[in-house]
Amino acid sequence: MKTINTTTSKRFSKKTKIYFFRAFLSVSIGCLLFFLGAGTWNIPRGWIYFIMAAIVVMISNVIVAINNPGLLDQRSRLQKGTKGWDKLWLFSFMLIFLYGMPFIAGYDIGRLGNQIGGASMYIGLFSFLISAYIAGWAMSVNRFFEASVRIQEDRGHHVISDGPYRFVRHPGYAGMIFWAIGFPLAVGSRLALFVGLAMLFSLALRTFLEDRFLHRELEGYPEYAAKVKYRLIPYIW
Repeated sequence: MKTINTTTSKRFSKKTKIYFFRAFLSVSIGCLLFFLGAGTWNIPRGWIYFIMAAIVVMISNVIVAINNPGLLDQRSRLQKGTKGWDKLWLFSFMLIFLYGMPFIAGYDIGRLGNQIGGASMYIGLFSFLISAYIAGWAMSVNRFFEASVRIQEDRGHHVISDGPYRFVRHPGYAGMIFWAIGFPLAVGSRLALFVGLAMLFSLALRTFLEDRFLHRELEGYPEYAAKVKYRLIPYIW
């Protein structure tokens, strides 16, 4: 047992462990806001989603930390050189979508009595798994997958064209599309589904701004963009 604990301790840095904790805390806050919005703890679909989310997020982060050592250290905080417009986007995204959408979903289901039935939960949970898989894949192959937009001159920033980057230029955002639709369906909130649709526009805006920035600032990116033509969705955009 001592050997296993020592190996694990050496494998994951303090910053990476802090990132693990923050990821779990983020899911927990989303869960709390959902049930506060609902005004009741008796929403089984909410428990199913958030328990599943906590497990999947932690497993995904451990896999990323193993496959791409050091990335989660970088993602644990905003780095120097982050663009001002991106700081604003990140704050808005966290406030409106990451935490706002769970509260709205809970309010819609628990207080307004609206809940989508049928197979929506299974479709939503499957969409969430797709989202986690795509995001985890992108983070595993891209050592420059930081939380914010900047040219990482301090880390020898260059174009990544492996893994999902063979198909679209921004696979991390592509994965988030599945979460934007998957979460409202998983818990069954019509109102949150409209918020998820608004999130798609927000993701498209950040994709456009980041892509334009990389065209100007990152060496080799225009050539990569000429080869991989689609930003988010193959054959569409």
